[in-house]
Amino acid sequence: MAFNRLGRFNYWAKNSSRNGLYVRRSLDGGATWEQNDIPIVQQPESPTVPWEDKPYIVADNNSSSPRFGNLYVGWTRWTLADSQILFSRSTDAGKSWSEPVEIDKHRGLPRDDNGALEGFAGTVGRDGTLFVVWADNGNIVLTTSRDGGRTFSEPRNVIQTAPIMFQLQDLSRGNGFPQIGIGPSGKSSTARLYVSW
Repeated sequence: MAFNRLGRFNYWAKNSSRNGLYVRRSLDGGATWEQNDIPIVQQPESPTVPWEDKPYIVADNNSSSPRFGNLYVGWTRWTLADSQILFSRSTDAGKSWSEPVEIDKHRGLPRDDNGALEGFAGTVGRDGTLFVVWADNGNIVLTTSRDGGRTFSEPRNVIQTAPIMFQLQDLSRGNGFPQIGIGPSGKSSTARLYVSW
C-alpha cells in the first residue's frame, strides 16, 4: 500500500484470484475503495503462462522531485524456465500503467533453492531517483533509475548473504526478502540508503 501526497489517494497493489496484478484507489484516506480494479498486467488462466507474484508499490512523495506523484510497482514473474523482476509506472495517479519492463532475469527452474529472483522493494530519493533491491540467490542486489523508471542501471551486489530460503522450526520455509529505506538528510546527495533482510 502507498499514499500519494498529490491528493488523498491510497493505492493497493495485489494479486487477484485472476492471474495478474491490479491496483485499487481510495479518495478518502482508505475509508472506502473504488469498485473497479485497475490492471497493471493480466495473463490468461493457464498453468503454462507466467505467474505474477509479490507486488510492491512505491509513491514518489518528494515535492522537489521532477516526478513528484509518480507511482511504481515491481514484482516477480515466474515461468517454467526462469524468474524475472518486472516493473511498471503510473504518471496519472494510478489510472493507467506502463508496459512492464524487465529489470533482471534468472534462468532455470524458479525455485527458492535454485537462485530465483524474489522480493522487490523500492524507495525514492528527494531528487526522484528510484532505488530498488531484491534477492538473487545468495545476494541482495540494487539498481537505480534516474528517469522515472524508463531505464535502470545494471544490477549490482549490495551484499552476499545466505540463500533466500532458510529453515525455521515449525515452518515449511522462510524467506528473507530485503527492504530499503532512505535516512533523513538535508540534501539528497548526502542521504543514506539502508537495506535490511
